[in-house]
Amino acid sequence: MKTIAVFRTIMCVIGIFSVEPFFSQNTLVLQPNSTDGKDALLNERSPSTNYKDNLDFISFDWTFSGIAFKGLSLIQFDLTSLPPNSVITNATLSLYHNSTSNSAGQAGNNACHLKKVTSFWNEYIITWNTMPTSTSVNQVVLDSSTISNQDYTNIDITNFVTDWHTNPNSNFGMQLELINQSPYKSMKFCSSDHTDSTLRPKLIISYFISTSLEDFHHDEFEFTVSPNPSSGQISIQLAEFTSDFVTIEIINAAGKTIDSRLVSSSNFLLDLSLYPKGIYFIKAQFDNFTTTKKIIVQ
Repeated sequence: MKTIAVFRTIMCVIGIFSVEPFFSQNTLVLQPNSTDGKDALLNERSPSTNYKDNLDFISFDWTFSGIAFKGLSLIQFDLTSLPPNSVITNATLSLYHNSTSNSAGQAGNNACHLKKVTSFWNEYIITWNTMPTSTSVNQVVLDSSTISNQDYTNIDITNFVTDWHTNPNSNFGMQLELINQSPYKSMKFCSSDHTDSTLRPKLIISYFISTSLEDFHHDEFEFTVSPNPSSGQISIQLAEFTSDFVTIEIINAAGKTIDSRLVSSSNFLLDLSLYPKGIYFIKAQFDNFTTTKKIIVQ
């Protein structure tokens, strides 16, 4: 019996050390130039023309010689410099008004969508007639401008970047498009081709790299978390256990325990909808054994 007790104590220690993530918070700033950047204007007025070097990142609905035409822009960031084992906690896009352009600036009821592009496009040949497909899923709303030279900074596109990083083959970038399309409306920023490097589109990604060992799972202790990813409402299903109570901890991406509770049921619900979107860890502990699961709230 003493040998068994010692073995269980050793395994408990291994479990404690293996499930606690060690976090290294990092920041990646991407603000590419005309050589490294990928963006393009699509202009309905000249539907077969390629505008790969246009200085504007713009969407508009305007008249030319009395005829209304639309325009939208595409942009894609190269995420290959993001370590493959990184976990994204936040991603923000900053766009800066182009005051040197002759195009209309922030004008009219110009609220826009940033929509995820869902098919391949080549910056050097893309035109209005060959525009890629896009989706409204998780689209981001840019509210109407309040001043004519307004910048839009720290736009939350965490969902986009997390998806691109998780599924690199789905990274076709974003599309800037007016929500209400009728003259006279325009939202205009600097593109990656702009001469002022400080005004080019900038993506800031905050992430950590977990250097922990694999989670420790005892044969008699397992649980499931569903759905994952989740909008915040998650179901916890515990396997059979020998303790009357199980300790449940919710740990955020910084490694801080933000909630802790005792449960006595093998099936229960957790509500994370009030917490910010991102990565969390659900840790369950009983009978000297610990198991941790990662959950994505989006």
